[in-house]
Formats: sequence, structure tokens, C-alpha cells
Amino acid sequence: MEISYLKAKELIEKYRRKWITEVVEHAQEQKCTNPAGYVIRALKENWSFWSKPEKDD
Repeated sequence: MEISYLKAKELIEKYRRKWITEVVEHAQEQKCTNPAGYVIRALKENWSFWSKPEKDD
């Protein structure tokens, strides 16, 4: 993932590290074509991620 040092520092100062980690992992699972943009947008817009249920009832 290509995020500049300055942008990464800004994100770390503004958002919790745990939240950043979750967003990065989700971006990797989604196999995004622009993972850096995905992560930055998800953090700025406060996206929520839901886990897919293991089994449908």
C-alpha cells in the first residue's frame, strides 16, 4: 500500500491505531485496486464494516 509518510502520520494522529488496522485489513480482503484511497476514504467517512454471518438461519 502506498501512503506517504506525511499522510500516514496524519492518519495515525487523527484515528485510533486499532481502527486503522481494521480498515487496512478490510481493504486487503476486498482486493481493492486503490487500497490507499480506500483506506483514507473509509477513515475520513467513518465507514462501518460488518462480518458476513457464517451460517444463514
